[in-house]
Amino acid sequence: MIVSFVSGKGGIGKSMIAANVAYGLAKNLPDKDVILISADVSARTSELLISSFEKKYGWIEYLKSNLLPEEILAPSNLLDNLYIVYSSKNSLTLHGEFPDHMIPHVARKILMFKNFFKDKIIIIDAPAGKTKDHALYCLYFEPVLVTTPMDADLEGTKLFKKAIENRARMIGIKSNVWKGVIINKVVKPREEILKVVQALNITNVIGWVPADRCLEKISGIHYDRCQRLREYFDRIIENLFNVKLKKKKSFSLFDMIRKFYNFKSKKI
Repeated sequence: MIVSFVSGKGGIGKSMIAANVAYGLAKNLPDKDVILISADVSARTSELLISSFEKKYGWIEYLKSNLLPEEILAPSNLLDNLYIVYSSKNSLTLHGEFPDHMIPHVARKILMFKNFFKDKIIIIDAPAGKTKDHALYCLYFEPVLVTTPMDADLEGTKLFKKAIENRARMIGIKSNVWKGVIINKVVKPREEILKVVQALNITNVIGWVPADRCLEKISGIHYDRCQRLREYFDRIIENLFNVKLKKKKSFSLFDMIRKFYNFKSKKI
């Protein structure tokens, strides 16, 4: 299964969600290999969150050359079954827009990667934008829109969604392109989720992430460090990949006090 996290503009939290979902999925399914492709050269957030001891050729070099898929895969230093594909070996590389004559080549390289690792779960942190090569991440994989309830972000996402759907119709794809939507920075769940559903005309809300202070205070992967956020990432993983995760029992202060007094009463 290959899922691409896409958005019309930067700063929405797409890379953060992609990295935490990839990490959480690999941690909960140790018998499955998970690959995170950091295709968003402008941000590189996901590759900073999930790092590797190796620095191989990146996704951009792969698309522009005759490199093979296995030549760009680097094992993560976080989990044995988690792998990272860097955006580029050169930290100064920009994505830009591929010229029209290169689009068929880019499409072939994307399909080659898809077929080579068809037994693995692949998560793509796609670059923000709506050019022809950006559209490939939506048309060849299962795209998940990532947005926030803020008006500016919603407007950008609406324009992006419309542009991708127009490209899909041009090449004969008439069915619904989108696997669903994930909403970030939610403050008022009922109001804001309804707002996004109505604005984008997408009913499948895969999950949402609250505007939590953990995201500002904690650097790196948030999945293991913030119990509150882990529950939201787990819900996204379950809905997106149709799996059931084992819930870790968490004790509140009330539970701990009650357990202490039950223990004392048994001793008496």
